Amino acid sequence: MVEFYDNKGQVRSSVIRSITSLDGFDGSLEDTLLLHHGIDLVEHDALLSAWRGKVKYDLVRPTTVIRQWGNDEIDTFGGDFSETESKVIKAKDFEAVIRVMPHSEYPSGSASICKAYADFARAYTEGVGLDEPVVKKPWDIPDMKAIRLQCGESRLWGGMHFPASIPAGYKIVEGMGKLGYDRIKEIGNGSNFTSKWQKGIGRRRPNNSLCGQRTDSNNAAIEEKARAAPAEVSSSEQIYLRSSLQVYLMSALVWFCF
Repeated sequence: MVEFYDNKGQVRSSVIRSITSLDGFDGSLEDTLLLHHGIDLVEHDALLSAWRGKVKYDLVRPTTVIRQWGNDEIDTFGGDFSETESKVIKAKDFEAVIRVMPHSEYPSGSASICKAYADFARAYTEGVGLDEPVVKKPWDIPDMKAIRLQCGESRLWGGMHFPASIPAGYKIVEGMGKLGYDRIKEIGNGSNFTSKWQKGIGRRRPNNSLCGQRTDSNNAAIEEKARAAPAEVSSSEQIYLRSSLQVYLMSALVWFCF
């Protein structure tokens, strides 16, 4: 579980699959893109919020503190993944279950990102009238609240964080999931993405002496010319493309930082 939640790509993919597998999910390319874009947005903002806290507080990891206890004996993970029991070792030999990133401990970036994923998933499914998603792989996770709790607790089980970092990570992203859903709803702008409008098609000049009268043959010629030209990009698509470029560049840091 510690390794699964450490890999945010796996967590994110599991959340997305839990939504797209629900009965009633539209499944169109456009709606799927908006779903991915929404989770990109909250991931991006959660990362920035957590990083701001890490720079501000600059606190050490448990490994640094525990090793200072020297020859004191502690009952903990012994380093062998095949063993199912803890082991008594000297504190100076302590290692976390997985690698510890070389940046500040507080607040937990993983807790922030996982809560942002979970809150966005709940806001999305509520907004489009779907049931709350249930994750089936790598094991059954009953709801998005469980995703958030397990992800946060896994950072304690693995020895990467102190307890105070987890609720602090949750707190700084409160409401972010709903904001992410509101943003993609704004981008969608109520469209069902079935229109094939192109510039010039369907336009008619007013029938008056100032503008003149357009005949059916003129209309047909204009429409034929428009079909041969590249399609216009809608304002919603322009917003999506601009914001995507910003988000994808920053979200790439997740794979290297948490």
